Amino acid sequence: MDIQERAHEWTKYYPRTLCPFTSIPIGRMWEIMELAENSPPGCLVQIGTKWGGSAWMLSAIASLHERKLYLCGPFGETTAEEMSKSVPVGEIITNPQDIPEPIAFALLREPCEEIDTLMVSGGVIVNEQIRG
Repeated sequence: MDIQERAHEWTKYYPRTLCPFTSIPIGRMWEIMELAENSPPGCLVQIGTKWGGSAWMLSAIASLHERKLYLCGPFGETTAEEMSKSVPVGEIITNPQDIPEPIAFALLREPCEEIDTLMVSGGVIVNEQIRG
């Protein structure tokens, strides 16, 4: 199944218009989702968010593959409470060191110096820091 077919499957699983809710260009977002989906066993993590669109898409991957998703602030133009309501499967945490299992995929929207030490062997780190 190619990335466009996977994208259709993801958005069908969570039928919500994504484009207005993320500052990541939509083509790049599909690439990130494919990386998350193909990462080794372990949990998914997002550090920082602006509007919650990428966290919401990671929650689709987590649900489809029965994986845990952890979201760690700062939460930009939203709050932790709003994130917990809008992201179906994400668990809000305050410190990446508190993640109770090895990390297979990390989307960094904010810097996180210790992320390398928390990753599984072969884990994927994507740096898409929020600009402006």
